[in-house]
Amino acid sequence: MITKSDIELSIILPCKNEENTVGKVIKGAFDVCNKENIKVEIIIVLSKETTDASPKIAKDNGAEIFYQENKGYGDAYLKGFEEANGKYIITMDADGQHDSREIPKFYNCLKNENYDFVVGSRFKKNSVNSTSFINQYIGNPILAKTLNILFHANFSDVMSGYRGFTRDAVKTLDLKCKGMELTPEILIKVSKKGLRMKEIPIKTNLRVYGEPELNPLRDGWRSFRFMFYSPQTGFF
Repeated sequence: MITKSDIELSIILPCKNEENTVGKVIKGAFDVCNKENIKVEIIIVLSKETTDASPKIAKDNGAEIFYQENKGYGDAYLKGFEEANGKYIITMDADGQHDSREIPKFYNCLKNENYDFVVGSRFKKNSVNSTSFINQYIGNPILAKTLNILFHANFSDVMSGYRGFTRDAVKTLDLKCKGMELTPEILIKVSKKGLRMKEIPIKTNLRVYGEPELNPLRDGWRSFRFMFYSPQTGFF
């Protein structure tokens, strides 16, 4: 029986009505970590608007279940960070788009290569990108270019949710955003605080079930606006 003090890695998955995929994602993550002898906990943060069997499926597959206190993509992650017990933390999607077999790459960068933050990029050499044309060739390039210029950064993928952190890095970042703006907030603060970071290529799978929560136009605009106007960025 693994105690909280034994846990090395916490994997956080926000979830809203993902009954067709969440069980497979959890099982895949446990299988990979067990094979690599990584002591892991999987944290599912559920939207209060969840109406399907996701909670039961997640619990039956061994995940820890928590509910968001408020609405929002960022709020789910903030709740997950609050509940995480591991020295290292990985965030990924519950819809099956992220490949669990890549978890050891993130873990190795954090534990053995001593990076504070690792982001999975869909736009680096050897990556496999299944996102829409708009995201690949318009949305992400504009957001990445803007963020890199404003904050002297060098990210190729600013909207990827497949990321790794040390627990100390999460504390240092002091994250605040409860919406989609959390995604650029993390990258901006990583750059401003000089944390040691690395981008690695990842493979993404096509979403097979349901509709994505991300709206490219709405959420892209919110992220773009955040870079210029939010006190969180420190840019005026």
